[in-house]
Amino acid sequence: MSQLRDKNHGCEWDKKQTFESIAPFTIEEAYEVADSIARQDNDDLKEELGDLLLQVVFLSQIASEENLFSFDDVVEIITQKLIRRHPYVFLDQRSHSSEDQIYQWENIKKEERIQKEQSGILDGIAKNLPSLKRSQKIQERASGVGFDWPNAQGVFEKIREETQELEEAIFSDDKESIREEIGDLLMIVTNLARHLDIDSEEALNRANNKFIDRFKYIEDQIEKTNTDFEKLELKDLNSKRDEEDKGKEYYKRIFKLCSELMININNCSKPIIAVIDGIATAAGCQLISSCDLAYSSNRSQYATPGVNIGLFCSTPMVALSRSVSKKDAMKMLLTGDMILSLIHI
Repeated sequence: MSQLRDKNHGCEWDKKQTFESIAPFTIEEAYEVADSIARQDNDDLKEELGDLLLQVVFLSQIASEENLFSFDDVVEIITQKLIRRHPYVFLDQRSHSSEDQIYQWENIKKEERIQKEQSGILDGIAKNLPSLKRSQKIQERASGVGFDWPNAQGVFEKIREETQELEEAIFSDDKESIREEIGDLLMIVTNLARHLDIDSEEALNRANNKFIDRFKYIEDQIEKTNTDFEKLELKDLNSKRDEEDKGKEYYKRIFKLCSELMININNCSKPIIAVIDGIATAAGCQLISSCDLAYSSNRSQYATPGVNIGLFCSTPMVALSRSVSKKDAMKMLLTGDMILSLIHI
């Protein structure tokens, strides 16, 4: 690396690089290492680890030129840190439980933060971490001193609160408020993932990959029919996803699940209460009508819209006709119109 940055005979590009210019490449290489691991491509992993090591060497060379530290110093520091954080391995050789080791590890890290004059509980969390990862680390630290909900149920209630605040911000058409409320919602969902022992960054990445796989399948199906992608509506695109078996297995599972749920509600020895705060259609109406009691907000709406696509909602009709008057039921079933409340439920 010293030759690459030699003032007289080095590479012009390498000579121009600084800490700031190399940092994005370091992040990129770290992600490529993670990607190789996820794909279980060991040959690629070997290459990507070399690329990542190059970034460490490159940054160390820049530091050496500025008389800050050398690559040897970097190795020495990480060696001492490993020894310091694993006293049960390198010092006293005593056996410790996994819980003891974690407790000791956290205490040692806490002492290190104090030595670095990072006395605040949230000090030392890198600002350039991926946002979901950073949020989860922040909330882990806060939870360590009791600033947290006792269980996931409390987080769910906060999610509902934040969703309501986001809807209000959208209604007010205040861009800054919308941005703030979306941030609050993302942060509390990340906290829910932490409570459930799920890595939010990994969960979102898996969802991204699943979406890409499904989208690619849709693209392949469209290409086979020489259809213009942009001219297809969302329902057409969704139908392409299930084209291989026409969605039969998917809908069989859904109908089986719905049937089991409705039967269990009817057979339950305890009262079942529905709380509605939004739109309920078709099987949603059936679900609400099957419950013993129902409470709805003033923005709730109901419909059995099957008639609008040539289908009569015969299954929802059974439960619905037991909960509303005959005329109200007929209006819903024959027109598909939305109504603001389901009378008598």
